[in-house]
Amino acid sequence: MTRILVIEDEAPLREEISDILMFEGFDVLTAENGKLGLEMALHETVDMIVCDITMPEMDGYQVLLNLRHDTKSALIPFLFLTARADKAFMRHGMELGADDYVTKPFTHGELLSAIRSRLNRHLAIAEAHQIDLEQAKTQLTRLVTHELRTPLISIRMVRDVIERQMNHLGPDEIQDLMDTLRSGTERLNHRSEERRVGKECRSRW
Repeated sequence: MTRILVIEDEAPLREEISDILMFEGFDVLTAENGKLGLEMALHETVDMIVCDITMPEMDGYQVLLNLRHDTKSALIPFLFLTARADKAFMRHGMELGADDYVTKPFTHGELLSAIRSRLNRHLAIAEAHQIDLEQAKTQLTRLVTHELRTPLISIRMVRDVIERQMNHLGPDEIQDLMDTLRSGTERLNHRSEERRVGKECRSRW
């Protein structure tokens, strides 16, 4: 079940959003201020965050900045709620890493449309990223299986994947790539050692 964290200091609005989302089948967590919301986002499994901007303890901008600087939460879709609709104000939030805005007051349909749009886009990006990653790993494994002439090719392959996916790779995926590279270089080192020993044996004869 998709879990959405709602960070909103106005209790009536927070409860209304929570009711709307739960009625639509989402699992909902709520926080009454930015500080509490940030703690929940960092310690709970969350698929999306809907956050007000002007709040006590910590405003929405600070919440977003902290989340984007943490590898575990950097890619969580983030939707701002705001009573302001001027372009400069919205642009600032987008530059910080927000995925979208919903301007207060909003209808149920507008809120749900924005949430589903962001979730679908995030899913599509994640699927495309996974396909790219799997293809790169398959290609790397194929090259290693055919005994690359030099470990440099493996290193370049991993480097290219990391450069392309820098903002999407998680710690586990990076470790997976490094394990693949390590396996390849160990195989190459083993083959190199076998050849060296073979040459030494032949020179003796």
